[in-house]
Amino acid sequence: MLLAGGLVGVATLIVGLQVLLSPRSRRQQKRKKYDIGLLYSGYGIVAVGLFIFIVFFSGIQSGFYHHIAIQVSYLRESISYLIAYTFKTLSILGLLSAGIGFMFMIPYWHRLYKRCLAR
Repeated sequence: MLLAGGLVGVATLIVGLQVLLSPRSRRQQKRKKYDIGLLYSGYGIVAVGLFIFIVFFSGIQSGFYHHIAIQVSYLRESISYLIAYTFKTLSILGLLSAGIGFMFMIPYWHRLYKRCLAR
């Protein structure tokens, strides 16, 4: 489970870094580049986080793991508990990732809001 959570975190960071280091954001001014890079990184991280949340939360809602075709009741209950725990953990990680992505977007939105008030 720790490995799956680590892979989700690494994938989210890789997507964010790829967007942050994209050639489009390098051609603009330094501050604008930073804000735009954070904005697009935030969009990518929010998209990945919501995708992860939707996939694993739908697994929780379906409850398919309660009906595993194993005759030994203790083993069946143990496996279903492990699957449920893993799905809950990964769906929470997806929501946390989406929250971090929204926090990455705040500097751009703040600058945009200040610019709209100045007009």
